[in-house]
Amino acid sequence: MGDITYLALATGQWAYLACWRDAFSRRVVGWHVSESLHTDLILTAFNRAVAVCQPPPGLLVHADRAASTLATLLPPYLTGPRPLPA
Repeated sequence: MGDITYLALATGQWAYLACWRDAFSRRVVGWHVSESLHTDLILTAFNRAVAVCQPPPGLLVHADRAASTLATLLPPYLTGPRPLPA
């Protein structure tokens, strides 16, 4: 499961946290913090999650409000089978 949250900094600026959790264990398996809300934020966190979990073929990906975007962004970055939208 993937999500993005906004982090208010003491400087008055914002940072963005993207994280991916394993739906079964609820453990955070990939995350990334950035000063900008760009594609690399999601992809870096996702690639870290894939590296940690090394999922088998048939990976299901769930992300609130971003499923259609993720379906086009993620496949080129995967070395194995395409993730299936949940």
